[in-house]
Formats: sequence, structure tokens, C-alpha cells
Amino acid sequence: MDSKQIGEQSYRWVVLGLYCSSVVANALIWISVSPITSSVAQVYGVSKIWVEMCSLVYMVLYIPMVFPSNYILDNLGLKTGVFIGTALTALGSLARLGAYYEFWYILLGSTLAGLGQPFLLSAPAKVAAFWFRPEMRTFATTMGAVANPLGIALGFVLPAAIDGVSTKSDVGLLMLIQASVVVPIGVLVFVLFKNKPKVPPSYTAGQEREKFLKSIKDCFRSRSFNALLVAFSMGQGSLNALATLLEQISSPYGFNEDDNSLFGALVIVAGLVGSGLAGLIVSWNQKYKAAVLVMMFGAVGGLLAFTLTLELGSLPVSCIFCTLLGLLLMPILPISFEFVCELTYPIGEATTGGLLNSGGQVVGITQIGLAYLLSNSPLLISFISIVGLLVGAVGLFFCKEDLKRTNCDNLLETD
Repeated sequence: MDSKQIGEQSYRWVVLGLYCSSVVANALIWISVSPITSSVAQVYGVSKIWVEMCSLVYMVLYIPMVFPSNYILDNLGLKTGVFIGTALTALGSLARLGAYYEFWYILLGSTLAGLGQPFLLSAPAKVAAFWFRPEMRTFATTMGAVANPLGIALGFVLPAAIDGVSTKSDVGLLMLIQASVVVPIGVLVFVLFKNKPKVPPSYTAGQEREKFLKSIKDCFRSRSFNALLVAFSMGQGSLNALATLLEQISSPYGFNEDDNSLFGALVIVAGLVGSGLAGLIVSWNQKYKAAVLVMMFGAVGGLLAFTLTLELGSLPVSCIFCTLLGLLLMPILPISFEFVCELTYPIGEATTGGLLNSGGQVVGITQIGLAYLLSNSPLLISFISIVGLLVGAVGLFFCKEDLKRTNCDNLLETD
């Protein structure tokens, strides 16, 4: 393939927009009952652990589903994989309409949407690689990756928009609003989403990827991949655990459910800003490793400050440190997705992204489990996440910044 066979199509923005919308919809289902855990448990007369299972089930299901979803994305194509994920999310949102009657419909819907999550979260770097030029790939991956936190932010804010959650009808209304957003997105994806452009945007976009089983083996044989896997897993695991357990961390200090929704939204919104800035900087200087290290150490400081100032009971102070935490913690995800594609090319982007995400789910489940074993002490929950982030940062020092994919694209441009 020569440079004359390479070009970008404007339809790439439609594909990216549809993909991001699908991820937002899935994340909205994931986290929307976490800020109102106590109220939902009281309304339906169930234990809090069952309400928290509505988000925890996502992490549990990701691990067994990551391999079939990666295979479908890398072998049957983006459209097939993204549509499966979006369709399962839409079915889940419809099942949750049973919240007007029983709690278990909410958990059923979360389970269906959780089955669809791996088809979506594994794909941002693949969308970027197939549709965007090399200089725009990091930006496109960032947009795809931060769509999940954006959905989480909406999931935190939406319960606060309902005037109190005290009856099944209140919860049912929340589920109805979600379904009215999610189902139309599924229809649009089915009609408008395309697998790949007629003309690839880069040399590497037009090349075949490794076979699935071989790619899995090659990933785990790479010291750099394993080092990045540890770092990413600790970052994403901490974010997932904090999102799930935010109420348990802040409630003992007098913060209510509306405050928790505000905290969660601030973390996510700040994370979106931080991810956008980090994506632009890394697109320019290609310093993936340095960027992730700075953000991991910064996130440790932000989480520590947020936890130690909770006892002040000051909403403005806690909001400031929530913002700082999101600004530093969330950009780890999109930068790592793009970094791992550079390290492992020509392995499929969905395979590497899925493996990173599965590590994050394992760490998130582990941290939540430890929190319950330790009686949900706010200080201990934060301490577990801080230790995890430090372990991840240390592991990243063993990662060699070998940008294989960029080197291949650059060779074509110089020929």
C-alpha cells in the first residue's frame, strides 16, 4: 500500500459519535443506582449488597465475556461487535422498567447490559485505528474512552434530577428516562454504524492483525505489555471501586445522596477535561509512559487529600479535591489504550484493550471485596486504592516505550 491509497473520510465523525453514544448508554445503566443505594434498598426491602450488585455485576461479567467479545470485534468486525453491545444495553434498559414492580428487574437489566459492556469498552482504539489518521488517533481514542466516564457522570446526576427516591414509582421513572435514551441509540447504531472506510486512513489501518489465539500469547510474553497491564488495572480498578463505594466513603461524614451525585459528577467532568488535555499533549509529544506516570502519582495525592479532608464536612473543599482526583485519575485510561496499541502492533486493538479492561475489572472487584471485609471503613477503602495506584506506577517503570505502530506509519511516509 502506498500513500496514494490512504485518506480520511468525514463519515469518521458519525462513526465516532455513534460509538461514544453507545458507551455512554451502557455506562448510564451501570452506575445509575449507586448514588441512591440506601434509598433503593429501603424502597424494595433488600440488602444494600444487592443494590451494589447492579454495578458489581458489570465487573464480574466482563472477565468471562472479554474473550468472545474481543474475538468478534477483531474477526467479525466493529459493526457486529458494537451492535451486540448496544443491543444488550437496550434490552437491559427495557428489562429495568420492571422496577415499577420488583427490584430484581433492575438487577436483571444490569446483568444484560453488563454482558454487552465488553463489546463496547474494548473498541475505542480500534475505532480510532480504522477511521483516523495517526496524528488524530490518540484524540479519537480519548473521545471513545472518556465516553464511559461521561455515561457514569450522567448516571450520578440523573437520580438527583428526580425529586427524591421514596417509592417504586420514583425508581421506575428513573428507569423509564434511561430507556428513552438508550433504545434510540441502539436503533441508530444498527442503521448508521459502518465497519471500516473504503480507503484506510493510515498504512497500519489497512494491514491484517494477528490471529486471536496467537495475539493473546504474544501479549503475555511481552514485559512492556504486562507492566502496562498492571498500571492500567490499578488505575481503572481504583476508579471503578471509588464509583461503586462513593456513598460508603462520604456518608459517615454527613454527606447526603445529592452530595454523592455531585462528587461523582465532578470526578467525571474533570476527568473528561483532563483526558482531552492529556490526549492533545500526548498526540504532540508521544510521551505515553511519562504521561501515565505523572497522572498515577498525581491521583495518589488527589485521593489522599480528598479522604483526609472529608472529616471537615465541607462540601466546597471536598468538591475541589474530587475535581483534582478526576483530572488526574481518569486520563490514565485513554492514554493507556493508545499506548498498548503502539507496544503490541500488529495485535488487534480490541484484544489489547479488552485485556487491559479485564485487569481493571479484577482489581475493582478485589478492592470492593476488601472494602466489605474491612467493614467499609472510608479510610481503608481509600488506602487500598492508594496502594494499588502506587503498585501500578512502580510496575510501569519496567515498560519500554517502543512505538511499533507509529514507526510503521512513519516508514511509509518517508519512502
